[in-house]
Amino acid sequence: MACLPVPYPDELLYSVIARYGVHAGITSPKQLLDEVFQNRQIIASVAFQGHLPQISAHYQGNTDLTPHKL
Repeated sequence: MACLPVPYPDELLYSVIARYGVHAGITSPKQLLDEVFQNRQIIASVAFQGHLPQISAHYQGNTDLTPHKL
């Protein structure tokens, strides 16, 4: 499971995922999608509205980062 960084105030989730890729040394966009979403078919866009539960699952134990709050 990816260890996503905590979002900065008003940071887009797209940016959080990109930051994770840089910190993890992932150079392939498809590999990054596989790490975060376990799916390479996801279309990268600024709005990941349909995938918030998958993103919040990477923040287990952090009640501030639920799908609703993200």
